[in-house]
Amino acid sequence: MRTNFYKIWLVTLLAIVSFANVLAQSQPADQRYKAMLAEEVKITEYIEIHMSDDIPKEVYDLFAQYQEKHGHDHERNIELEKVSQEDLDRGVKRLYLRALYFKENPKALEVFQPMVLGPCVNGDLELGNYAGFSVESGLYGVGECTIAGITFVPETPGTLETPNTIDPGINSQIMNVGPDPIVASYGGSLAQVHAGNHSLRVNQSNRGLGVNRVIYPVVLTQPNEDIAFWYSFVLQNPNNHVNSQPFFRARAVHQTTNVEQDFFCETGLQRNNFTTAVQVSGNDSLIWTVWRCAELEVSGNIGDTVLLDITTADCGASAHWGYSYIDDICTECVADSCNYQGSIDLDPTDTCSNITQVCGSYDLAAFQCTTATVNNLTLNIYQGGILVNTLTSPTIDLVNQTFCFNISPGDFGAYTGGFDFEANITFDINGSLNTETDLNTNPGPDNDYLTDPDCCPQYRILDCCEYWDLSGRSSQVDRKIQEVVAKYKSNLRTKYGAWVDTVGCSPCTFPNDIFPIFIVDDNNMLIDDSYFDINWSHHPGWTAAYDWIMPNQGTIVTVEDSLLGCSWTDSFYYDCCDLDVNIVPLCTTCDPCSNPGQPFFMVVEDQNGNPLSTSGYSFLWSNASTASGINGTVNTEYWVEVTDLQTGCVALDTFEIECCDCEAKADFTFSVGKCDVKFVNESATNSCSQITDYMWDFGDGNTSTVANPNHSYSANGTYNVCLITVAYDGTTRCTDTVCQKVTIKDCDPCHCTLAPYMDLSIEECEVKFEGFAGNNACTQVLQYYWSFGDGTNSSAQNPVHTYPSNGTYTVCFTVEGTDGNDVCKQTICKEIEIKDCKDCPCDFEPKMDYQIEKCEVRFAGEANANSCTKVDKYYWDFGDGTTSTLQNPVHTYATNGSYTVCFTVEGNNGQVKCKEEVCEVINIQDCKDCECKVESNFIGLFGIQDPCTVFFNESAMTNECTQITGYKWDFGDGTGSTSANPSHSFPGDGVYKVCLTVYGSNGTVGCKDEFCKEITIQGCKPVIKKSGSSSEDELNDFGASVYPNPFNDELSINFVNPSEQNVEITILNASGKQIALISNEKRAAGKHEIQFNGAEMNLAHGVYFVVIRSNNFLSYKKVVFNK
Repeated sequence: MRTNFYKIWLVTLLAIVSFANVLAQSQPADQRYKAMLAEEVKITEYIEIHMSDDIPKEVYDLFAQYQEKHGHDHERNIELEKVSQEDLDRGVKRLYLRALYFKENPKALEVFQPMVLGPCVNGDLELGNYAGFSVESGLYGVGECTIAGITFVPETPGTLETPNTIDPGINSQIMNVGPDPIVASYGGSLAQVHAGNHSLRVNQSNRGLGVNRVIYPVVLTQPNEDIAFWYSFVLQNPNNHVNSQPFFRARAVHQTTNVEQDFFCETGLQRNNFTTAVQVSGNDSLIWTVWRCAELEVSGNIGDTVLLDITTADCGASAHWGYSYIDDICTECVADSCNYQGSIDLDPTDTCSNITQVCGSYDLAAFQCTTATVNNLTLNIYQGGILVNTLTSPTIDLVNQTFCFNISPGDFGAYTGGFDFEANITFDINGSLNTETDLNTNPGPDNDYLTDPDCCPQYRILDCCEYWDLSGRSSQVDRKIQEVVAKYKSNLRTKYGAWVDTVGCSPCTFPNDIFPIFIVDDNNMLIDDSYFDINWSHHPGWTAAYDWIMPNQGTIVTVEDSLLGCSWTDSFYYDCCDLDVNIVPLCTTCDPCSNPGQPFFMVVEDQNGNPLSTSGYSFLWSNASTASGINGTVNTEYWVEVTDLQTGCVALDTFEIECCDCEAKADFTFSVGKCDVKFVNESATNSCSQITDYMWDFGDGNTSTVANPNHSYSANGTYNVCLITVAYDGTTRCTDTVCQKVTIKDCDPCHCTLAPYMDLSIEECEVKFEGFAGNNACTQVLQYYWSFGDGTNSSAQNPVHTYPSNGTYTVCFTVEGTDGNDVCKQTICKEIEIKDCKDCPCDFEPKMDYQIEKCEVRFAGEANANSCTKVDKYYWDFGDGTTSTLQNPVHTYATNGSYTVCFTVEGNNGQVKCKEEVCEVINIQDCKDCECKVESNFIGLFGIQDPCTVFFNESAMTNECTQITGYKWDFGDGTGSTSANPSHSFPGDGVYKVCLTVYGSNGTVGCKDEFCKEITIQGCKPVIKKSGSSSEDELNDFGASVYPNPFNDELSINFVNPSEQNVEITILNASGKQIALISNEKRAAGKHEIQFNGAEMNLAHGVYFVVIRSNNFLSYKKVVFNK
């Protein structure tokens, strides 16, 4: 039985308001903190006055019972002997009197409530104060992570005298950059700050029964937004006292519903083995973590407030302690390749379909730069919190770090209704194990899988505007909805008059009046609230199928069918805020970077450029000013939160003028494992520059341009490894070089080895193949290749293939790999028999669709092939002598007229080929005369080995009736060219103004356009080239081609790699800016094909360049994307 000597506090302090139901304060953060300090003086005086008073006997009786319970624990008695009974009594009495003060002075609670400043304002603690944070403390004996029975009392952060410790100290404190002194005294190393200049410490390193927590309100900026933060903890572990250990606990609580949405907890005995260090001293041990990132899963709507609750506790036996640091709330969690606890995430499941798989992904753990392997991966199935089954045989993709469990009805036994899933992954680093867990694929209990998926209809939340005008459709709308909407109209007319009818439905026009919203089914009928259990988050206890809500208010609705085990959840938010603000400097003619010590004045404007003033708005700046404008200096980021005093709408903006020169700082670390070395790039630059390239020299004749390469050495020895880091500030390039000695001692060369095998399942004509490489530790798979025995093939690892007819087929599976030096290939073959395949002919039913806009026509083609027919080619004849091989081309006609357009599809079913065509006459009627128009533009790419040479490529654009007739280049050094894409070697360093004039014609008149830009040449040492040589030789060795061109969805990029090397493929826009990195990895010698989908990236219509670059070669291709 758990003894709890704090239960009396729950009765004594019943009047104290819980922090889970706090309201945002309107006081600025600095005023609020001053008010806290003033109240703290009163609390201290109250406690000192009443310290001689008697307190209820029940409090000491319960505490005595707690001590008696542990009277037979010899080690615990020794620990208690370190603390006098007088000190223990004093700690209990001080907390009781503090709580009694708040009971007698309930108004005092208001100033201690969490203050909502906006989306993650001061979440990085860089304001250097407690703005946005609130603190509570209590006494702790047993319960650990459940914090069962602990009564928390408000506390002023940063104050010295705290009631929950035997030795006075500061519970919560803003920390500065520096090492943790306690960890350092144990011989370890831990930074007090994760990033920037400040963090927040929770609890202190003094002995006591103390538990301290901080609360930070997070305003959601998107639905169901995860809350991420960085933390580290230090626990003095007594190595005993289970259920009374020092602990660190984090949880997320929805402010409105008071529902705990996610949490995790670690103690001295239950901790992550990878990211936690342990140092033993005498009978005690110190446990501390490296800084790591955590994510709490939250369910909520935009604008909802979720409370991040961080709790850290001393040992419940009083002589050991625990404290933690938190920093960078709302930053993104990024896996650290050297120290990371690992993670696992389940994908959402659709409970209204027959689920056959539960899938997810994971990130590997790492400790001291050694990456973990997966030791075990299981899936637990729960119903009502009770374990039903555990699945242990997932399919794991080690390359993409994903997994899937096959699910069947038999996995749920005799149970029916709803279930939850829990994935558990155990990581292994040199025999040390650690397990990470993810619970639930969908929010809500027993809502991940349903044995009767047809029981899950989908509903909608609609507001009254949907039913404002029922002319001609009143018989189609639920009678109750009509009654409620009529009541809303009547309320408005009574309050505002008949003009309401002229306004129509407009809740934003009446921001202080509630309006109705409804839960309806697919037939527009109100759902039956006598059958379903309905919950509205903004109106707890209301169970009707409709409710009333304010403009600029959100709610989460849950509809549950307890009989069938179904649950439906949706959110609603009516946004009337259109406030948008911009910080604008009034320095319009000066250059702040030329006078960095001179302040400049900043004001706030709305989206229309109108300055805002304090007469209609309130302001809160990052320097705590509440004026409408402030003075600023360069290289400092400022933010302002603006509130419209009339509507209550809030907007936030940030601003900074950065002034600095190009800077590159090369640095790296590495870890050695026999022959293999993992390099971690730690290069940095300033805020004005961006790193563009890395160049590694491994000291054994091999190089790389990958940011964080892995390299295998062939023999023992000491190698001088150098890294060159290149940065660019928009005008100037700069470099930095660092070299380190790498010693290889235990290299036992590992040879390229493959032992492929296959698995398959047959269903009628369809066969699902699974391929396994069987590679050893030093062999990396380069590619897979399947030959299905019917003339078709695939390069997927796990393809699905449909055979055209019954028969026996020889299937061959080939895997190609490399150990970094040699390439190896292995092939296995297997005969399979297709018995139940019905004859499937080669057949298409092509269909075309189009949209005409003046001269331009957007065509869309559909093949409508059957299951065994594969499309080989699309072909369009536009009827004006032009054609296309795109599936969905865009074509511009020159003149009005009638044109016969034909769409042809060609393909095969594995045995025979087939072709079908459909034609249609279209009429062009509004095509007007087209003027001659051309827009000049170009990009320049620097040579790889010759910094004097630049490869130019025109990216001119024309309208539909203009053809380019010529080019004229002026390189700015007295020379020029008439080629479309020339290369040019400049005479030396300098800034050159390069101009391109493009000439065009529409068949009647000519036109031209000129474009110029400055090119900076650095590190140029001109050499005399041999006769017949040219820098353009670098452009031809890849044999690159792209298809189709123009393209409107997928682009095939083909090239021939002359030797095994790293190849980088990027996409540039017409101005030379990189918009996509397609690939950057080592590739074997030979032919390669890469796919790029422009539609998925939402590219704009225009000219782009495909750039293929290696250490020694460069190639680029101009392509046009038709959207």
